[in-house]
Amino acid sequence: MNTKTPIPGSPTPTPVPFTSVSAKFTYDGDGRMVKSVIDGVTTLYVGAHYEVTNPGAGQAVTKYYPGGAMRVGTTLYYLLSDHLGSTSIMTNSTGAKVSELRYKAWGDVRYNSGAIPYLIPHPKLPGCVDGGFLYA
Repeated sequence: MNTKTPIPGSPTPTPVPFTSVSAKFTYDGDGRMVKSVIDGVTTLYVGAHYEVTNPGAGQAVTKYYPGGAMRVGTTLYYLLSDHLGSTSIMTNSTGAKVSELRYKAWGDVRYNSGAIPYLIPHPKLPGCVDGGFLYA
């Protein structure tokens, strides 16, 4: 017989209420999403690099540039590459430099400046003790 006995002193699980979400997606003939409406918020997608949220008055335009962009939490960062394609500069959404990495041959770091919010330890960066990249 399978019975579950609570561990003495453990908290009782609290049910989380489910809130429904209304979502509708529109795709073009090539299978790419061109429009989404999620809980009344409309977003139009033009290719992979341009989107408009709430078209019309009060719209927000988001542009994505080749080279990479990422979000950490709600903060948007742009990743800029050097002539060999390595990520060398990270800027915030206003274009201010957040961090810079320069490399020696074969990928050794020769210079770093600023915070790198998406890298948690790397053996070549100061203060890191363990090997490899871990992504937050």
